[in-house]
Amino acid sequence: MNIFNLYADKSKYEELAAMFSYAAQQHEHGLVANFLEKDIWVTEILRLLYDEELLGECSVAFKGGTALSKCWGAIERFSEDIDLSIHWSDLSGLSEEDELTSWKNSIKNKSQNKKFRDIQQERLILWSNELVKKLNQRFTKYAIDGLFAELEPDSHGEKIDIHFPRVTKNENDYQLDHILLEFGGRNRGKPTEAINIDCYMDSIPEFKSLELPKADRTTSILYTRKRSQTR
Repeated sequence: MNIFNLYADKSKYEELAAMFSYAAQQHEHGLVANFLEKDIWVTEILRLLYDEELLGECSVAFKGGTALSKCWGAIERFSEDIDLSIHWSDLSGLSEEDELTSWKNSIKNKSQNKKFRDIQQERLILWSNELVKKLNQRFTKYAIDGLFAELEPDSHGEKIDIHFPRVTKNENDYQLDHILLEFGGRNRGKPTEAINIDCYMDSIPEFKSLELPKADRTTSILYTRKRSQTR
């Protein structure tokens, strides 16, 4: 049974909530039920972006706190957001050499620099809007009420919210009801390593028969403990 089939049937929501509650009791790092639920969706979104290539031809790196936790086990905490950086040359449509030359010319004065950044921002907005369309087209296949993506107003293309029907809520819950994809077109670093990513629940034996999402081709900026210690 695929876990998202349960989300498609609202009569299964109590069963789902009980599953996450039990998983929280069994998890070795003590992650609470609502984090375990959100991690299911974080992993699925990464699978869609990378394994199903919804990011298109742009070189996009998974980075930040969630990447440090999911890819490298470098931090023992749950981060809710998915931070991604798009390589500038891919966003511009230029070769790396030509884009770098264009950028170097732009920093010679404030006017040229603003023009360069404004053009990049416009391209990011178009790119992000197209990604929202791709995500929502893909989400229709899940047949899950309340599952959709939208571009945050006034985010200049840098923030996409992915909403899903949460089944683990309580009065003291501060967690967002959506997953935030945060993009930037301001990075010259490219992905350096492909990582296999599992859900945190996957480590619990009782759920081995349940089909949980896995992202097999997530690309991340290389992390080293030595580098982190020098910061």
